[in-house]
Amino acid sequence: MLYSLIQQSLELNPEEEKKFREIIGENPMFMEAKMLQSIEEVGIEKGIDIGKEEGRKETARNLLLLNVLTEEQIAQAANLSIEEVGRMKQEVELWKEEP
Repeated sequence: MLYSLIQQSLELNPEEEKKFREIIGENPMFMEAKMLQSIEEVGIEKGIDIGKEEGRKETARNLLLLNVLTEEQIAQAANLSIEEVGRMKQEVELWKEEP
């Protein structure tokens, strides 16, 4: 992030760019910042994956509530396993029974 900010703020000629990369490559502070940026990027990707999974599950729950498609069709539409949809169907049926 820090490197990206500097890179966007400064226009360096090729020689200056080379020297800049040498300096930050040797500096432990910049190495740590780069590592933290990588960790942040992994966290963001993980969050996106979790959000997608939750979205697929919500889609499956909504389709189960409509009670129009088979479990296999719902699994295919939501990109989930048939077993997962089966478990979700049991949960949805319990919700329906609650007063």
